[in-house]
Amino acid sequence: HGPVRVTVLAIYPRPSGADAAGSDHPDHRTPRFGSRDDLDNCLKAVCDALQKSSVIANDGQVACIYSASAYAARGEKPGVFVQAETLDPHEEPPGFGFGSANGRTRS
Repeated sequence: HGPVRVTVLAIYPRPSGADAAGSDHPDHRTPRFGSRDDLDNCLKAVCDALQKSSVIANDGQVACIYSASAYAARGEKPGVFVQAETLDPHEEPPGFGFGSANGRTRS
């Protein structure tokens, strides 16, 4: 019932064709962007699914999200990989280099 960190990796099928994103490196995942079904839509669906499946009581518990979207490497199956972890409600959240509430900058 406390704060939760959600980590999401969305792997999409690699487009076929010579002009496909990342076609120079088919053996590696390549960043995916500029698509109609973009990452923020995927994140909303993941948070809704976590709530509907009772993994979390409410998607408002999500205090931190780490996410990435990529095209699959050659031979890799597409999918969405999700990890949800309970956070210590007394621990200061990461500052990501933007500083913290007490004015100190984290490195």
